[in-house]
Amino acid sequence: MTGSPNAEILSPKPPPLALRVVEQMNEDHEKSCEEHEKRLADMKAEFEEKRQVVMGIYRTWHHDTGNEGVVVSQQVLRDWLSKYCLERYSEGKKEDAQSGCQIVGRLIPNSDIQCPHGKLDPDKATEMKVISKV
Repeated sequence: MTGSPNAEILSPKPPPLALRVVEQMNEDHEKSCEEHEKRLADMKAEFEEKRQVVMGIYRTWHHDTGNEGVVVSQQVLRDWLSKYCLERYSEGKKEDAQSGCQIVGRLIPNSDIQCPHGKLDPDKATEMKVISKV
C-alpha cells in the first residue's frame, strides 16, 4: 500500500444505472414480501374461521345414544330406495297399510364411504346419512 497512513479509504460507488436497477429490485422484493405476508394473514384468518365453524358443529352435535342408528352412503341410499320403489311398483304390488315401506333383510353397501381400514372416512362425511331406528 502506498500513500500516507491518514489516507481515507473510499467505498466504491456503483454506476447510477446499476444503482437504479438494484434499488428497483429491492422495491419489488419488498412489495413481494408484503403481498406474501398479506396472503399468509388472509389464509390464517380463513383457516381460523373454518376451524371455528367445525368446532361449533362438533361441540353442539349430540348423538342420542338411546337410539339405534346406522350410517349409510347418501348416494347408495338414494339408489337403493329408487330401486326398491321401482321393484315394488313395477310388480304391481300395493303398499301394505300396516307394514308401510318396511324392508327386511336387505343390506345397503357402504364401501364408497369407508376408508381403506374399513371405518367411516371423515373426508366423505358430507356423503353420509344417519338413519335412526324407530
